[in-house]
Amino acid sequence: MAEEEIVEATTRWSDNYAGRWKSRAYMIVPVADIDAADGTDDDDNAINTLIDAAIQSGKSTLRKSVDGTKALLKFACDCNTTDHDADCFADYDKYSQPQILAILAGEEWTVAEGE
Repeated sequence: MAEEEIVEATTRWSDNYAGRWKSRAYMIVPVADIDAADGTDDDDNAINTLIDAAIQSGKSTLRKSVDGTKALLKFACDCNTTDHDADCFADYDKYSQPQILAILAGEEWTVAEGE
């Protein structure tokens, strides 16, 4: 029985929009755009339209590129269409989990070991 659990845990998100991450997408957004999205609501509470529409807890928890100019945002979506995405996401490319993992493995996002 424990062997079945291991198999499930290692294969459940292997397809582009399959399994655990099928309702999640990712975007790479310039940090300057995230900073520009700061504002306040009607009650003068601090808001950020990009982060508030994403699955993030705040700017301090964002994964940033090595040079600090780009950030990764993740959000809940209907991954087959952009019809239901937040309007503030319209200017950015949407990636699946396997696509974003390939991007994040690159030099722009990952420092080589020993550097």
